[in-house]
Amino acid sequence: MFSSEQELVNCITRQMESDTDLVRGAHRSIFTELNLGYGIADVVAIGHENNFAPRKNHLEFFDISLLSLIENEERVSFEDIVYITKSPARKINDSLLSLIDEEFVVFRKGHYFSQKKYADSLTDSIAIEAKLRDWRRALKQAYRYKWFADKSFVFLPSENTVVPQQNLHLFERYNVGLAGVSEENGIEILFAPTVEKPISARMRMALNEHLLFQGDTKTGGF
Repeated sequence: MFSSEQELVNCITRQMESDTDLVRGAHRSIFTELNLGYGIADVVAIGHENNFAPRKNHLEFFDISLLSLIENEERVSFEDIVYITKSPARKINDSLLSLIDEEFVVFRKGHYFSQKKYADSLTDSIAIEAKLRDWRRALKQAYRYKWFADKSFVFLPSENTVVPQQNLHLFERYNVGLAGVSEENGIEILFAPTVEKPISARMRMALNEHLLFQGDTKTGGF
C-alpha cells in the first residue's frame, strides 16, 4: 500500500530502471515531473541511441515551430515569418540566429532555407500518469501525453486496479495502457497499447531537446 503518489512514482522509477523490456533502445533515460506543455507527466521513460552530436543551443518550442515552418517551405523571408507567426521581430531574430548557428537554417539572398533536417535519437518513449485511485482523471491526463510519447499509460497501485479493469474498453478506445504496481510484485501490464507516432512531430522534437539538454535531471542514465 502506497501512502502517497510520490511513493508510487518512486516505486515506478525503481522498477523501470531495472526492467529492460518496457522501453526499446540501446540506452534509456527516465525523467519525472516532465512538463512539455501538455500536462506534467509523472514519469517519462525514453529509449534512445547514443549517437547524437553535441549541440550548443537548446531549441525552445518556438525555435522548433520556426524550424518546422522553414523546413516545410521552399523559401521564406523574414517578413513572411513575422506575418505567419505574428511574433515580435526580436524573438524571431534570436530564434533564427540559433537555428543558423546550429546549421539547421541558412540565409541567402533575403530568404531563409532549410539546410539540414532535424533528426532525433529517440527509439521509444513511454509517458506515465500515476494515481492512487482516480483512474478516470488519470486516463484523461495520460491521453494528453500521446502528443509527444509513443505510448501512454495509467499506473495504479495493484490493489486499486479492479474497477479500471472492469472498464478496460475505455483504455482500449483511447489506446492508453493500464498497469498495476506493487513493491512486492513490481509492474504488471494489464493492457498494453499499440505503438503510435506522437500526435505532434514538434512535441516529439521537444522531447528530444529535453533529452539532449536536461540529462542531468534524469533518474536513469545513458
